[in-house]
Amino acid sequence: MPVENRRTWQRKWRDVLHAYDEVAESYKGGGLNDDKFTRRIELFFKTCRELADWLDEGDTRRDAKGYVNTATSLKFCDALAQTAKHHTRNRGVTAKVKELFVSACSSCAL
Repeated sequence: MPVENRRTWQRKWRDVLHAYDEVAESYKGGGLNDDKFTRRIELFFKTCRELADWLDEGDTRRDAKGYVNTATSLKFCDALAQTAKHHTRNRGVTAKVKELFVSACSSCAL
């Protein structure tokens, strides 16, 4: 059965939403070990960073990577994505998941 495989930024956006749902589910608890939890977080940030590539290369022709490189908060998100992707960073900021926090009470703010 043929599958329509349009490579649009909207498809990558759906990947971002799926990765976000996985992270949100992890924070609900459920016995994930720290390695699996960390992998979900890193995948979310890598997928977000890939979205910038797709926006730049797709039909939108936006400067998403330029925005990622100039917005302070997004620089750290990019650093986490790049650190997760590469063994050793030669330039830029290195960022890693250092601590996981899961609240056990429903009234606690994360």
